[in-house]
Amino acid sequence: MRVFNRAHARAVALADSLRARLRDAPLSAHPLDELRSQLDSDNVGLIVNATPVGMWPHVDESPWPADAPIPPAATVYDLVYRPARTRLLQDAEAAGARAIGGIGMLVRQGVASFAMWTGHAPPVDVMMEQLTRKHESAGTR
Repeated sequence: MRVFNRAHARAVALADSLRARLRDAPLSAHPLDELRSQLDSDNVGLIVNATPVGMWPHVDESPWPADAPIPPAATVYDLVYRPARTRLLQDAEAAGARAIGGIGMLVRQGVASFAMWTGHAPPVDVMMEQLTRKHESAGTR
């Protein structure tokens, strides 16, 4: 597993944290500007964007370098939820990769918070439906 971050020290900290949980997993930390040189498209299974890049109102931005191909065999998980289909997800789909947006994560965080504070499990399907409806009525925002 290769962890990239704009700040190399943060990549190292995340890799160290993951190492504590994934003892046998090979991990390395890299500054983001090394992404192109480290990219081996045959060996990329998962790409996760955990930054706000691409979040409304900056919907034309992507954290993925424009000149680096998205591996078609990869799954791209963009934690951004507004817009529901970010530029990164659109580029991933165009490359033939599987694309997953952040709305499901947002809803499940809300579910966990609601349950923690109230002691009651909320209806996940209702929450997902409402958030999806809100996104559709707002367009790309």
